[in-house]
Amino acid sequence: MSIEQARYAAPEIGQGSVPDAQSDVYSLAITLIETMTGEVPFAAESVAITLANRIDKLLPVSGDMGPLAAPIERAGRPVAQERGTAFEFGQALTQVASKLPRPQPIDTIISKRFEDVITRPNPITPARKTQEIKVVEYQPKIDDGIEDRPAIESPQVRRRLTRLWIAVAVAAFATVSVIAFQTLTKASFDVPELNGLAESQARNKIAEFGWEMLVQAERTNDVEFGHVIRTEPATGVSLKEGETIILVVSEGPPLGVLVDVTGQTKEVAVEKIVAQGLVVSTSEDSSETTPVGSVISWSVAKQPSLVAGDEVLKGTVINLTISNGPALRVVPLIVGLTLADATTKAAELGLVLAVTPDAFNNDVAIGLIGAQSPPPDERLPRGGVLSYALSLGPDFVEMPNIVGINFNDAEKRLVAAGFVVGEVTGRKSYRMKSASVKGVAINNGDQVPRGSVIDMVFP
Repeated sequence: MSIEQARYAAPEIGQGSVPDAQSDVYSLAITLIETMTGEVPFAAESVAITLANRIDKLLPVSGDMGPLAAPIERAGRPVAQERGTAFEFGQALTQVASKLPRPQPIDTIISKRFEDVITRPNPITPARKTQEIKVVEYQPKIDDGIEDRPAIESPQVRRRLTRLWIAVAVAAFATVSVIAFQTLTKASFDVPELNGLAESQARNKIAEFGWEMLVQAERTNDVEFGHVIRTEPATGVSLKEGETIILVVSEGPPLGVLVDVTGQTKEVAVEKIVAQGLVVSTSEDSSETTPVGSVISWSVAKQPSLVAGDEVLKGTVINLTISNGPALRVVPLIVGLTLADATTKAAELGLVLAVTPDAFNNDVAIGLIGAQSPPPDERLPRGGVLSYALSLGPDFVEMPNIVGINFNDAEKRLVAAGFVVGEVTGRKSYRMKSASVKGVAINNGDQVPRGSVIDMVFP
């Protein structure tokens, strides 16, 4: 919205409402006030302040507006539902117009036919025949014996000049006398107590004194918006008709200036914002570049488009986003990768690899990453340590003699060798018939990976 649009916008638009027919009625009321007074009510230097000034405020309608005051007052109410419709506003204006005296008609110029205007009043006569004129050079007669004689004015000319000078002198004297009389006879009045009155009330109170009136705006915390702070000259001073009185009217509380606090610590940022009379609201978020406890970004709560240097009303809420450091990293799965691939993946996440002693791994080939800590899907901060161990391959162990003996003895030998007892079928009191690992048959003395699950079959 431009500042020109805001000058005529209804207060609900400043609160986020969509313009409607009631908003148009309010705008028409402002236009009528501007037509009669020459001023747009509540207009300020920015869109935000202009809209904020109108919230919950009645338009300044005074008795000087005569019968128009009532319909304009209703159309300019801050609550949209109280304004009435555009049709009702038009009816009210029509009723007022019907009671006002009709304007005097303007005299028109008498029409004339074009040919009458350009017709010459006298007939055109042909030029006379030119006659040859003989020019005779005049030779003045020089008479040294005759002295120059002074010009003699006739009595008639002298009387005319005398009357002219008398008329000029009388006119000048009359002009000076009128000016002096008006100056000496102008009425004087004492400036009444206007402090604290609404501007419209103050205007009405001094309208009869014939003073020239100037209005100056000033911001203050002590006087309500639109009310008189002081007068110049002050209360009680005598002023003559035609002299100037200045009404200093409150434009509302002083404004706060938005300051850029990006990158500053939370404590410094809050101190600067509070010093401008503004309110701080904080939240946290992760950041890869902003240190912990410093401001990532800031914005005005209800007007995020405003920037540093703009002015807002005191008490406006400023949102600060404070850094809580880099986001936690999800630990990736690196088991089964080469060391080069694991290093690349860790670097992409900002993690650091740390080596631990190599270890046997029955499922990972020799030379690949066989173990890691912490396990996948855990969380680590940026720069966190991810430990790994290279695989030595399977840890083969000789299968003890278990085929052909009973279950109790076989179980003891398997556990002692580092194996796990798996599924057992048949009668355990009989001698073991066969053994297998993942379905593959094994015999006594075979090389089997340590920790394998041994399934046993009895008769």
